[in-house]
Amino acid sequence: MEKTAPYFLVGVFMTGVILASVCFLIWLVGPQEQKNFKFYTVEFHDSITGLEEGAAVQYMGVKVGKVVAVRLVKDNPELVHVDIGVDKSTPVKSKTRVTMATQGVTGLVRIEMATAKEDTSDATITGDMKYPLLQGSASKLYEALEDIPAITSQVRAITAKFDTMLNDRTMAAVQAAMVNLENISRDLNGVLSPVNVSNVSMLLDNLSLSSAQMPKLIENMGSTVDNLDNAAENFSRLLDRNRPHIDRFASDGLEQFTAASRATRGTANSVRKLADKLDRDPSQVIYQPSSRGVEIPK
Repeated sequence: MEKTAPYFLVGVFMTGVILASVCFLIWLVGPQEQKNFKFYTVEFHDSITGLEEGAAVQYMGVKVGKVVAVRLVKDNPELVHVDIGVDKSTPVKSKTRVTMATQGVTGLVRIEMATAKEDTSDATITGDMKYPLLQGSASKLYEALEDIPAITSQVRAITAKFDTMLNDRTMAAVQAAMVNLENISRDLNGVLSPVNVSNVSMLLDNLSLSSAQMPKLIENMGSTVDNLDNAAENFSRLLDRNRPHIDRFASDGLEQFTAASRATRGTANSVRKLADKLDRDPSQVIYQPSSRGVEIPK
């Protein structure tokens, strides 16, 4: 009995030392963490798939804390609150950006934080919140992954439409259009032959030369118009100077001219009658016409 007693006491002593060491470590670590960390609540409106308690919290890529708790909001099923503890020296402000990120190839999800330089106001506790509230958002990768089913369905719909459009009839129409384009290209090559291009160039040169001579032509036309104006003015002055003679001719000369015209017309008629008689009997010019008696009625 005397031999076993020291071993029992040694075992009890060692057990007590271990328990005391564990209690000391718990006492040492617990209050120290509470002393060095500051806690915040991050509100997410998106899914936080993969984020668990104990996940790392980084600020600009540097680990500054960890996720303490993850819970749903009772009054709003679309919100998730994540409590985080970060080092007190971390510059967390009211508008600090909090996003989810994936850790390397392991796929572990962490929280990434960053603060703009102009953001200087501290985060505050609102309502019945236990910690100051920050707004969080899912990473762009998670948003893209959530959109993949919708994108896949749209791609399938577009593929089905293309399959419907690219039938044999459509392909035949496309081939015919390609043949028409080839023919048009060939015709254009014929139209744009060196001879036609040379003719077009010559025409453009002539147009350029004509446009260069156009000011001189306009000047000549202006001179011609001035000459016509001068001639009209001279004619107007001539009429003004001879207006009395013209009036006298209009009053007396026209009547005399009319009488002379009538006399001339009568003479012309007599000459025509004489010509007709000579035409019927030319001998009248040489011989006198025979006299004929007058028969007296009984």
